[in-house]
Amino acid sequence: MLTAALARELFKAAPLFGTSTQPMRARPGAIALLTRAAELGIPVLVVSAGFTSVIEGFLEARVRGRVRITP
Repeated sequence: MLTAALARELFKAAPLFGTSTQPMRARPGAIALLTRAAELGIPVLVVSAGFTSVIEGFLEARVRGRVRITP
């Protein structure tokens, strides 16, 4: 069964996020901002209309430092 935790792990291990031809990308500067916020212990709220597991996996794979996901 595909659980949220398993989905996050699969997305972290995947070479591409998004479609097979278009990788998922963060907006310019977003990863640097989130990484710095994590380093400073500043909480960040990401609001989305869906695809929570995809967003969590994407952030965990790309943001250096502490990433704590709270649903």
